[in-house]
Amino acid sequence: MSSLKTIFLQMHKWIGDDKAKRVEFVENFDKIDLTLKNNDTKLLSHDATFADMSSQKRNQFNYEIVAIDDFSNVDNFEFKDENGINNSAWAISNNKMTSPNPGSAFNLYAWHKKLVSDGYVEVTWENPLITSNRWFAFIIRGSNYKDCLLMLFLENAGSSLKVGTYSLENGIFKVSSDEIITQALNDIIPITDVPMVMRTYFEGNKIKTYINNRLVHTAISSKVFLSNMQGFKVGLCTSGAYIKTFSNFIIAKKNYNFIPNGISKIVCVGSSITAGFSTTKTYPQRLQEKFINLTVLNKGQNGRTTQVMLDNFITEVVNNSPNICIIEGSVNDSKSTLNIPLTTTIFNLQQMIRRCKENNIIPIITTATPINVTGTMPGAFLPDFDMSAWRKIVTMNTYIRKLALQENIILVDNAILFDHWDIAYIGDGLHPNDVGAQMFTDNIYNVITGKV
Repeated sequence: MSSLKTIFLQMHKWIGDDKAKRVEFVENFDKIDLTLKNNDTKLLSHDATFADMSSQKRNQFNYEIVAIDDFSNVDNFEFKDENGINNSAWAISNNKMTSPNPGSAFNLYAWHKKLVSDGYVEVTWENPLITSNRWFAFIIRGSNYKDCLLMLFLENAGSSLKVGTYSLENGIFKVSSDEIITQALNDIIPITDVPMVMRTYFEGNKIKTYINNRLVHTAISSKVFLSNMQGFKVGLCTSGAYIKTFSNFIIAKKNYNFIPNGISKIVCVGSSITAGFSTTKTYPQRLQEKFINLTVLNKGQNGRTTQVMLDNFITEVVNNSPNICIIEGSVNDSKSTLNIPLTTTIFNLQQMIRRCKENNIIPIITTATPINVTGTMPGAFLPDFDMSAWRKIVTMNTYIRKLALQENIILVDNAILFDHWDIAYIGDGLHPNDVGAQMFTDNIYNVITGKV
């Protein structure tokens, strides 16, 4: 007979003079088999998209799990409140994390150290007490502890569950939206005080929350005020006068960096390069010739800045319901006469990307094509595009590449095609001619088809 048990699965463990029994081997194998079955089911569920998506949309995107924390290592978390001050220590043991008894305290935070952008966060609440007012929240923030977004779950007197979206802006709580689940809690929790699996998706500015795989809340968030180029921190926040226990903390990011099957329409937005200035055939037309089974729409216009593109994005892109949107058009933001801050350009591009994500459109962004200010630039383009504009484009492209990485989207780096302008493919120092437009198109096509 075994004298010890393993820590995690409580399997039989023999030492010294222990004599193993056949029944102990059988019990060990049964535990292994059950654990593998449960884990397989759990992992399969994490590859699913929103439960309420149509079957056509369901396989359009997938999710990559970037952290599955069994709470075996407290070093994966930091415990700081909205002022960046350490909380009381949370306890971690047996693959679970237990909150300190907060009494009436409000600001008990546990931040996971993993950075994430769009995706979801999930945790199992092991011991919800549905007979009294208790709550916990998922939280998300940028670099500032005082600016957070909370997806809050409040047990309300045992008869209903209140789910709300709140923001903490400069340390002040504001209600974004809340919703009372009118059905009895037993519709979601079959048996009193059994674990609840809580999952919240945050994609673009949209939030969807599920409890035990049931959609219970949707909201438009103010996550935009949390924007930064590094991603977000996510974690847990609790209150209520009893000790809560959590397990299976999961962070997943939404993967936009691939092209799924079933693509039928592409919309190209941008400036004169998309509109086809200096060419006999635009790059969207050339792309259409390559994708003969798709519809490619050209929404480029001469002289557009990223602000004008953003202002028209819903009408020109979202309302056309494409599967893919190719975003070009930051060159005009470099004009010396406009004095558009680089931060404004990147913010506008990021908002277009997020509008795509909110509407299940795959965003693809291109770098700005460099300009030639060494002698071929006609006077008509000066003083808009001078040496300071050239320098700005170089810096801008660095930030566009970082933005694509941070947003986990496809980048078409057309700038590298034209590092040294040549009259063979650029006649006016600014716009690709037919040769350059074909190079531009081929690069986009090769990147897209390489991601299928």
